Amino acid sequence: KPSFWSRLLGFRIIQKRAITKQQARFSDWSPRDTFKVFSQWNTNGSWQSLDLPAGATTFHFQHTYAKTGKRHVTVQIIDDDLDFAATSFVLDFV
Repeated sequence: KPSFWSRLLGFRIIQKRAITKQQARFSDWSPRDTFKVFSQWNTNGSWQSLDLPAGATTFHFQHTYAKTGKRHVTVQIIDDDLDFAATSFVLDFV
């Protein structure tokens, strides 16, 4: 089962738009597993996906919000054996 640690790299507001960057590091017991990462940038929002090759241990996402406010973000990682890990956090752009 993959496990990962996620951290928010930071955010900034430019002309009433909030830009956020996320970087995560993960590990998996099998160095041959490939991965698919999904990020949902707001509850009930669409999912952004990223394919990662075998041996990958990090990924990066960036997203721009049109307006300030609170957002509930969910990130999931699934390996090719269908094992997965997930984390959620709240961003508050004021």
